[in-house]
Amino acid sequence: QIFTDIKDIDKDNLLLILSDAITIHEQNAREIQFLMDYEKGVQPLKREKDVRPEIDIHAQENHAAEITEFKIGYEFGSPVTYVQRAKIDARSIKYPESASEEKDDIRISLLNEMMFEENKPAKDVKLARDFKICGVGYRMFRAKRHIDGVSVFDMAIPSPLTTFVVYSNDAYREPVLGVTYSINTDGSRNYGAYT
Repeated sequence: QIFTDIKDIDKDNLLLILSDAITIHEQNAREIQFLMDYEKGVQPLKREKDVRPEIDIHAQENHAAEITEFKIGYEFGSPVTYVQRAKIDARSIKYPESASEEKDDIRISLLNEMMFEENKPAKDVKLARDFKICGVGYRMFRAKRHIDGVSVFDMAIPSPLTTFVVYSNDAYREPVLGVTYSINTDGSRNYGAYT
């Protein structure tokens, strides 16, 4: 994990935090790339054959890919949807007169429709693949600039190779900075930092 002691992040200290965090992220990215390659079958297994070395067949089963596919299919085979968590006891919490269960059901249905429009089932599988292989996965939401359907936001699953989160270095370990970047063809980078 990447930590910072700075509580209030602004334009004056962002580059300082980013320069410290990118060093740790690059080490994490190398390890993530190794895990992704390993799952794809690039497995640097070196075995010595002591008995009859002239018979040496190099074949290996990609159990890492088998396990990943099984876990993703088992846990994310059906799309994840939102449901109302619980009915609230009206005696303990006072709602305004206009609130009702029917309105809550409509809101949850609308949220599910927005998620479907953003192709959430396929993005859930991509997110699951990232965190099953790498141990981390990220989902990013941004407000749409031009609304052309039901959804008012864009949803993306940025690569863990180019995305990281910086946490506060205290007992709470809360996220204080989310960073994703793209690498241009000339090698320069475009960073997006969210506080």
